[in-house]
Amino acid sequence: MGNKWIGTNKGLVKLIGLNSSTLFDSGSTGLNINDIRGIAEDQNGNIWIATNGGGLIEYKGNH
Repeated sequence: MGNKWIGTNKGLVKLIGLNSSTLFDSGSTGLNINDIRGIAEDQNGNIWIATNGGGLIEYKGNH
């Protein structure tokens, strides 16, 4: 909770506080997660990622 998610044309960035971040891209996930067009969090804390050409991806990892 309290993390920020940023979608880019290179992948998904998870900002953790002010000094830490994680990049999720096709190389690190094996998914076509490049060119993100939208991000939403549902009531269960799952992250939904809409991509251009890679479909809709649900992320259930540790938030």
